Amino acid sequence: SGRLLGEGSLAEILDRGQPVSIAEASWGLVDGSAPMTAVPGIRRVDPDDFLVVLEPGASASELQPAAAAWDVVLDLGDVAVVGQVAMPEGGEPGDLLADEGSRFIAIAGAYLTTGGRALTPEPADAFVNRSRVRTVRSASPASRRRGWRAFRCGTGTPRSSR
Repeated sequence: SGRLLGEGSLAEILDRGQPVSIAEASWGLVDGSAPMTAVPGIRRVDPDDFLVVLEPGASASELQPAAAAWDVVLDLGDVAVVGQVAMPEGGEPGDLLADEGSRFIAIAGAYLTTGGRALTPEPADAFVNRSRVRTVRSASPASRRRGWRAFRCGTGTPRSSR
């Protein structure tokens, strides 16, 4: 964890593809089994090294105007992100991996999960490194509240048509 420093929105900073200045850096195991440890020597990080960047209090949904919002699960291996993504008319969650418009996928109201349990106590907007996503699935609308119950991509319906 830490604070990213730079001019512009978080999405713009990450999508530049240049090393990002960071302050108050710390790290630990993703499952939270050990406390975070300060790493004051880290001053810059390549955006490709990030799996997920959380931005509490932001609004990722405003970054991508769209006709439909989908509840999705993005599988990153040991962790997953459950939240809502804005899709253009006719788009489906699986299209997120094909879109090369940005390096990061904006997810609104996201929870970071592992092994079926939430690692984040409250939802936050997230920017997920597109190159690190293994699979994308549409999810039941209640997935963000209940945890990990997800469905295969294409079996859900856009949130605006429910």
